[in-house]
Amino acid sequence: MGAPGTGNTIRLYTVSFDGATNVNGLDSIAGLGNVRPVHKTLLLDLVTLGIPLDNVEGMVLGPRLPDGRQSLILVSDNNFAPTQFTQFLLFAIDSPDDDDDD
Repeated sequence: MGAPGTGNTIRLYTVSFDGATNVNGLDSIAGLGNVRPVHKTLLLDLVTLGIPLDNVEGMVLGPRLPDGRQSLILVSDNNFAPTQFTQFLLFAIDSPDDDDDD
C-alpha cells in the first residue's frame, strides 16, 4: 500500500512456452505424469526503481514509442484510501536481439 514493509512485491517476467506441456483444455493435470512448465525470466523487479509503489493492479501494452519500442503501462488506484495513491508507470520494452529468423 505504498508504505515500506507492507509486503507488496511487484515483479515483471518474460515467459517462454517453448518445450512446455500444453495443458490447455484439461480439467486437471493430476496424473498427467511429467509436466514441463513454462520458463520465466525476471525482467524487472520494481523495487529497484527506488520510488514508492502502491497496489499495481492494471497492466496494458500501450502505443509504440517514437523510437519504435513498445510501451508498457502499469497503474494503481488509491481505493479511495488516504494511505494509498493513484500511480501510472510507463516503460519502454526493448526487443531482444534476434539472430535467427524465427
